Amino acid sequence: LCPHEEFTSVLFPFLARDDLEVTFVPLENLAVSITSDIDLVAEAKASGVWNDDRTAAAVSIPTERGTEVYVLLAQPNDEYIIIDISRVENGLFAKLGIASRSGYEKYETTPVEWKTLEDGNLILQVRLRAWRDGQRYTVTGPVIVRPDGSILWQ
Repeated sequence: LCPHEEFTSVLFPFLARDDLEVTFVPLENLAVSITSDIDLVAEAKASGVWNDDRTAAAVSIPTERGTEVYVLLAQPNDEYIIIDISRVENGLFAKLGIASRSGYEKYETTPVEWKTLEDGNLILQVRLRAWRDGQRYTVTGPVIVRPDGSILWQ
């Protein structure tokens, strides 16, 4: 799955293979186009991760106003619900405690790992890297996702 107008350096390795089917969607539809049939999301700026049994995915997409972060959670009817957890970025900036978002030259928020708890809840670790005055700052925080799609914040 790739957004329209992606860099050819990202696309070419996939387009050159006869055994892969590459699907293009508008960038703003990237997150909602991810289904259990998608094995890879190829987008130079997006970052995503599946859980072990592919019942949940998380994807982050940088925008001019911040990073959009979505959880896609499988439902019994073979569809996914999409949960916007973008505000996790604000919590991670607060956890850094050095400056507000505007105090950094660059930042990136990415989902990094899923863990499944014995009670069926999922924990998604989300990482924020922010650069200020040549120094990189990194913080990671959990988001707990319940099977019904409700979110418990860090």
